[in-house]
Amino acid sequence: MSEPVTPTGADLPRDGKGKWRKGVESIERDAEACKLYVAGKTYLEIAEELGYGDKSNARRAVQAVLMETMKAPADEVRALLKARNEEIYVMAREIALKNHYAHSHGKLVYKDGEPLIDDGPKLNAMDRMGRALAELAKLCGAHAAVKFENLSLEAVQAEIARLEAEAREAGEDV
Repeated sequence: MSEPVTPTGADLPRDGKGKWRKGVESIERDAEACKLYVAGKTYLEIAEELGYGDKSNARRAVQAVLMETMKAPADEVRALLKARNEEIYVMAREIALKNHYAHSHGKLVYKDGEPLIDDGPKLNAMDRMGRALAELAKLCGAHAAVKFENLSLEAVQAEIARLEAEAREAGEDV
């Protein structure tokens, strides 16, 4: 049985959200836990064999591997959908940039001796471009939820007073 590896704050870097990133040894150990689980070992047996401390840590390790393996195919699907929507946008844009002429009963319609421009195909193409852009924005996370903080009037006034006091201490006119 191997000894449990307990990372310290100095040993591991943090991600952009302040969470610890796993080191190579931890990732390899989690992968081994997953292999042992597939081989029929219980979480308790995995914890004892790999030094997880208890069965819940072994279960979390196996779940982490499963979540990571599901993420890769999802990223591939997102990339495919993104490429398809970009292609739709480009094709629709080409249609929107062309002149289209009105037809009636299979014949070109004229006004004042000139072929009459039909804006319908351009408008349809622009609508399709808008839908492709909206889908791209969703795929790229541009429509992520925005967090708002609802402050009371008292909280706002207190913050103003704090900032004014800070400015006075710095010798600024308030």
